[in-house]
Amino acid sequence: MDRTHVDVPTRPTPVDISRRHVLVGLAGALTAHALPLTVQLTSAAQDQATSPGWTHLVGGGGGLLFYNASTGAGLSGTLDGSGWHPVTTYADFATGFTVLAGTPSGSLLLLQPSSGLGAAGTLVNGQWSFLSQYDDFAQWTHAAATRDSVLLYNRSSGLGAGGTLRNGAWSFLTSYSDFQRGFTALAGNDDSLLLYVASTVDGAAGTLEAGTWTFTHEYPDFGLDYSLLVGAGDSLLLVNSASGLGAAGRLTDGAWSFDNRYDDFGDWTHVASAGNGYVLFYNTRSGLAAWGTLQGGAWEFYGTI
Repeated sequence: MDRTHVDVPTRPTPVDISRRHVLVGLAGALTAHALPLTVQLTSAAQDQATSPGWTHLVGGGGGLLFYNASTGAGLSGTLDGSGWHPVTTYADFATGFTVLAGTPSGSLLLLQPSSGLGAAGTLVNGQWSFLSQYDDFAQWTHAAATRDSVLLYNRSSGLGAGGTLRNGAWSFLTSYSDFQRGFTALAGNDDSLLLYVASTVDGAAGTLEAGTWTFTHEYPDFGLDYSLLVGAGDSLLLVNSASGLGAAGRLTDGAWSFDNRYDDFGDWTHVASAGNGYVLFYNTRSGLAAWGTLQGGAWEFYGTI
């Protein structure tokens, strides 16, 4: 992979348009710190996190956001050593956000590739706050975040873009034209990021800091067609849902180091880190979930939800 990149002008300031482009059911002008309509949880609503049907899962700031791209429904809460704690439901997300990324501190970026729209905000104490709207994103297929940055990638073209995501605001910095095509998954932790191809089990790693991607290593030897990847702290976990096999290790300064192998994972469809060392697995078909910790290159199972 060529390490060169192409600098392009900074993106324009996000356009203030009707909130209905991002949040369904609320009209009027967008304000800098507008919050989406929220519904405090009833006892019945607390079961939604472990019910089937959520299409996307993203985390940060000690919390998680479940989202349904077809209905625009959402549910946020916290994840810690005692488990999952739902906080708020949402009925006003736009539909169609299919590329999501969250930093460990809780800044989230949601993209709608079909329209180029994007929304950014924060997830703090299990509460989502909508802060910024954008209308100039390309058709990215993947996104992954590190401590303060996000890398966007298109697997068909091999194009990429990097920028910062801080305090719920996205700032575009650099475009890249030298990525290999065909990466099927991206995962980041505090300072590093891995791009992975399931069909060939190849990977490429590098650092992503202050919005800038730096390629460091290629890895042709991951061995399994892993379907789920998640990073936390200095660590990375890769899981093959079909076989239940997994591998964990450390990814620091753009270098991968294998530490542990596992053979007891369930059939999970989604995984996300809450940004505080806790990770949650979820199955959208059954509604089942499980959580544990990922640190020091090791996964520790805590229980099911």
